[in-house]
Amino acid sequence: MLKRLPGGEVRNLVSTTPDTAVVFKPAVVQTPAILTVLVFLGRMVAGLVRTLLVHPIAVAVLAVPG
Repeated sequence: MLKRLPGGEVRNLVSTTPDTAVVFKPAVVQTPAILTVLVFLGRMVAGLVRTLLVHPIAVAVLAVPG
């Protein structure tokens, strides 16, 4: 007996015709847009902090005219 797989049921897994393709659908999780934006902003801030720590002279050269 076949077990149920995540993402949908398996139908006609055993087929006698050679051209029948077995298609497995992945489970799709809906992510709220605000979560995506927050992750993006967090990564951007982390990248800016990392740039400041790795290249302090270059950041200072850019910040002085500002």
